[in-house]
Amino acid sequence: MEIKLEIANDHAYIIPDNLKNIVEETLEFLSFQHNTIISLAFIDEEEISDIYNEYFGYAQSTDVLSFNSNTIDPETGYLILGEILICLPFVENQANNLNNSIDSEISLLIIHGLLHLLGYDHVEDSKKKEMWKLQAEILKQLNISINNIPE
Repeated sequence: MEIKLEIANDHAYIIPDNLKNIVEETLEFLSFQHNTIISLAFIDEEEISDIYNEYFGYAQSTDVLSFNSNTIDPETGYLILGEILICLPFVENQANNLNNSIDSEISLLIIHGLLHLLGYDHVEDSKKKEMWKLQAEILKQLNISINNIPE
């Protein structure tokens, strides 16, 4: 399995340098076997609010959004899994409020975003339990400590 991680950080936020490792280890834990392309973008609150409004009909700031592509790149034959958008100013505030480190919070949101790209959801309580359990298992496997999980 080869993973191409495309990272956009137009605001030059300070982000962890192990993001590809988080993605690779998460997909390995989930027994994901495809060569894949994943986009990861760090954006501001105005951008995420605009995107939220465009896709959900009302403006709201949030920590992470995922958009599944599930198409094949004609040049490489790789599966384009999708895009994960992380609103870093929101995440920094959330991490401080939850007593989590910024790096751990970002790692959690990448894992959360990947699970969404792979079809997991948390709209129903039973599915939320499954997704949160899987997140916890991945965090433990990757030795990432989270004090409080955001709802």
